[in-house]
Amino acid sequence: PDPVPHCDICRWWQLCDQRRRGDDHLSFIAGMGSNQIKEVSRWGVTTLEIMANLETPLKYKPERGIVETYEKLAHQARLQHKSRTTKKPVYEILELEEGFGLHKLPEPSEHDMFFDFEGDPFVGNNGREYLFGWVYKKLYYDLWARNDAEEKKALEDFIGTVMEIREKDPGMHIYHFGAYEQSALKRLVGKYAIKEN
Repeated sequence: PDPVPHCDICRWWQLCDQRRRGDDHLSFIAGMGSNQIKEVSRWGVTTLEIMANLETPLKYKPERGIVETYEKLAHQARLQHKSRTTKKPVYEILELEEGFGLHKLPEPSEHDMFFDFEGDPFVGNNGREYLFGWVYKKLYYDLWARNDAEEKKALEDFIGTVMEIREKDPGMHIYHFGAYEQSALKRLVGKYAIKEN
């Protein structure tokens, strides 16, 4: 069975996961999406191990995407397969490249924050962001919310904290894990009609 978003709440998740592991499913290759899985399955590639053994440069021309993407996925599969067979973590350290990767980060500030939400989309009608957590100056801060009133208060307090820090240093940055934090903040300020600016 291919993994789908419903797997997150399905009671059969463990059974399907066990089956996928037994099948050596392509979804276990880091960075491999369903479109790439469909593409390589046309080439007869149906397992992580087969993907790991693909020769590069590829002899296939993908109908979707570019060859380089599939070569990177094959390389990733090789690393994962080697890790699996040697039972040791396998990794590569990439060369530093100007204007790429870590070089794209702005100059650090002593006032930079590292922020994350924890939430549950199935609480009530609109879900709940139940934990606002951040690290600032090597200390961890958290605000918990068990109901709408606490969620609203956590939002007010968090944004108030950010604005106080920003007054000290307008060049500070908030680092977060993905687009979710930005989207959730926008959704919350809309939900409670506070702190929009």
